[in-house]
Amino acid sequence: MKHLTLKQKIFIREYINTLGNATKASLLAYGCKSINVAGVVGYQNLRKLNIRREINKILDMGGITEDVVISNLNINVLSSRNIKSIKLALRLRGLI
Repeated sequence: MKHLTLKQKIFIREYINTLGNATKASLLAYGCKSINVAGVVGYQNLRKLNIRREINKILDMGGITEDVVISNLNINVLSSRNIKSIKLALRLRGLI
């Protein structure tokens, strides 16, 4: 398995801290001078299997597993807060 670089580790941390905003995470991790470049870098990073695996590992450690997200979708009455949380979890996992 390919090891993560320091910048990739920072990207992952910032991606989670910015609630799934890959562009902001790229701006912070790589110091991109353009928001367009940051968007491309963020998109490319999220397509890398080692980065995706690390994000999912961190989410799993935090209790945000796919099973938890799916079980929350099965709740009969969803508040707007729950829907936002579910969407965030799905986005962080790369499912939407």
